[in-house]
Amino acid sequence: MNSSYLFVLLLFNIADNTRGIRGKDSPSPKGPHFAKDMPSSVVAAVGTPAHIPCKVRNLGNKTVTWIRHKYSEVLTADSYSFTRDERISARRDPSSEGFVLFFNHSRPSDTGYYNCSISTEPAITKSVKLEVVSDNTRGIRGKDSPSPKGPHFAKDMPSSVVAAVGTPAHIPCKVRNLGNKTVTWIRHKDSEVLTADSYTFIADERISAHRDPSSEDWVLVLRHSRPSDTGYYICSLSPKPAIAKSVKLEVVCE
Repeated sequence: MNSSYLFVLLLFNIADNTRGIRGKDSPSPKGPHFAKDMPSSVVAAVGTPAHIPCKVRNLGNKTVTWIRHKYSEVLTADSYSFTRDERISARRDPSSEGFVLFFNHSRPSDTGYYNCSISTEPAITKSVKLEVVSDNTRGIRGKDSPSPKGPHFAKDMPSSVVAAVGTPAHIPCKVRNLGNKTVTWIRHKDSEVLTADSYTFIADERISAHRDPSSEDWVLVLRHSRPSDTGYYICSLSPKPAIAKSVKLEVVCE
């Protein structure tokens, strides 16, 4: 039995003995633990990169392992990859001591839970759900857009907006036949859920979402926009399967 196989067995043992997903308290902040702002879910549009963050504090010399929950398949350990799927890799998160699991060209079959495990004794684990949604505005998979009878994006919804540094940025999500469905805004570069309808999930007080009283449209507002806000923002509608459209924000100097 070679050493590589033994290492995989060891990682499976770590995954099998995790405690964080069964409701027990995380270790003391003095030891390795998950950051409070680590998301429980991320969203990616079909065909775009998916980023699943594992935010860790006080990692020390411990190992961060990513495991695909539905198959108990070990995907990565730190930056070392065990899967033959070349789309999948893990990279160190420069904002924390954790690792981000990357999927190039995400597929609907990638949807599911992924467990991030820290090799403490006992190991601790946190699950993150990845949802890969269809982007009906780009004709992904060659399917037609949803019927006009159901929720769909307006044909005149812009693909990009521009704002001057320091001024409010308004990113519109133009929707038709929304009904009782939810409009969610996600920042693409870190897959962070910003808002769901008018509820805000992010601590950045500059960011909010507002319903257009004259229509079913929603607008994502970033007050005092910054150059770092430049990037793609995904507006997602909650029918099943969810549909999404990306809008690029460019913050420019006057």
